[in-house]
Amino acid sequence: MTHVLLDANAIGVDPPLGKIEHRVLLDAHRSDGIVLVVPHLALREAVGSWQRSLTSQYAKLRDTRQKLAKLAPSYKPSLPVLDHAQAAKDLLTELSQALEAANVRMPGTPSADHEDLIDRAIKRRQPFDKNGSGYRDALLWQIAREVADGGSEVLLVSNDPAAFAQDRKGGMPLASSLADEISGEGSVKLVPEIKAAIAELGLVAPEALAAAEAVIERLGDDFGEQLLDRLETELIHPIHTWITKEIINPFLASEASLGVPAKLLSATVEEARMADNGAIEATIHLKVRQPISVYLPTPASEQFKGIGTIQPLDDLIDGVEFDGLVEHRCRVVLDPMTDRLLSAEALEATAASLAA
Repeated sequence: MTHVLLDANAIGVDPPLGKIEHRVLLDAHRSDGIVLVVPHLALREAVGSWQRSLTSQYAKLRDTRQKLAKLAPSYKPSLPVLDHAQAAKDLLTELSQALEAANVRMPGTPSADHEDLIDRAIKRRQPFDKNGSGYRDALLWQIAREVADGGSEVLLVSNDPAAFAQDRKGGMPLASSLADEISGEGSVKLVPEIKAAIAELGLVAPEALAAAEAVIERLGDDFGEQLLDRLETELIHPIHTWITKEIINPFLASEASLGVPAKLLSATVEEARMADNGAIEATIHLKVRQPISVYLPTPASEQFKGIGTIQPLDDLIDGVEFDGLVEHRCRVVLDPMTDRLLSAEALEATAASLAA
């Protein structure tokens, strides 16, 4: 199975791991299509770059505030207090926990042969650049090489040709001197960005997203009706942790369930790909207005007066019914030739709130 290894520049800074392309890779990892590898040192470097960008934008905001004060002395715009170092620390923790929860491989700093690193730097051998810089790149290459030596195909996503590309030029393949260092049965292939990795792996066809959106637009309201009809039984879930977090007190709720979907408010295509048979496989983000039932100890149901309908079940338990806005992600298969919805399955419920 292909291991997709991200360099810091592939993780990005606006924000790190925050683009739809990252979601595509994560979905492929969760479905066992690839093994996603995010080295901790690359994640730290990306978050460090994010912190520098944050500091720069904050400084611009401060300068703008000073200019506004000159233009309008009577206006005193407040500037939020922001601990940049703590914000970066919190972000690193949040991303690390999210990746660990998804079972993404996060190798730590490898044990380095410092004599070899010194020799590489002195001789300006890649991954070191012509100035002898590139310590972090050398450690990243050691991680990629260790994975490949274990017999895996590695797709190294890095836009750093000076470190990894043949002749140190953008658009070139992995340097032959680096490829020769792989001693196992695996291999390493260099691509400059995540979109190129997605294309290489065949995860998403460039035209698939637009084609899926076009089919849904042509179906209009019928798409929503067809989709909800197919998902009706799947969207009747047992209790979810997000219900207790977003709607009710988790210490009070004894049980909760979702009713039959009432109305589809929106359907947004998150990602899509063309299947070999010409069908479109797409991930759809739904916002559904639907009834929610919560079963609570009788005294606790008082908090829902005016929000929902309280129906006593016995002397100890009340059932509370109210309208909710629930967000789901689901997988659909569309036929672009006939505009038919071929199949649909619910993947997860992502959020919930009280209906306005």
